Amino acid sequence: MKICLDKITGKTIRYPLDGVAWFPPELGLFVASEPGWISVCRSDSETVLLKGELNGVLQSSCGRCGVHVEDDFNNRFEYVVSSRKEEIPEEQEVECSDDALNTLYLQEPEIDIDEILREQAYLESPVRMLCSENCKGVCQGCGAQLNSESCSCSADYSDSPFAILGKINKK
Repeated sequence: MKICLDKITGKTIRYPLDGVAWFPPELGLFVASEPGWISVCRSDSETVLLKGELNGVLQSSCGRCGVHVEDDFNNRFEYVVSSRKEEIPEEQEVECSDDALNTLYLQEPEIDIDEILREQAYLESPVRMLCSENCKGVCQGCGAQLNSESCSCSADYSDSPFAILGKINKK
């Protein structure tokens, strides 16, 4: 969904978010628990305040053992959208303020809502979903789920390029 900047007035307009086609598939499956929304309101001739909320459940696989995992996904966000040209300082290192981090500078006079929602999904999603902090994962040799069964592999790692270190250690 795209919103033309020229159509936004000083009155707050709220758009419901129908569907989740914007959600990046590599993060898993997003199931909305309640309809999300985006609201826009013009602050001045070049600036728009954009707010939104997403609530649901993120479904994916555990990053260690591969079992199905669900995690709550609740996110409120706010941006200042500007049609002004971004001023980039000449200095190499500059500390960014919170306002600078939440400001979007547009190249074209329209707001791409799907892009903002994808960004929020990446920011809110965990780097790796786990079934538990204590997850033992899967044995690389026999494929056993180490959380629920024991490994049937032998501890012989003679094919390993580091096997020689074990022989040195035994001397």
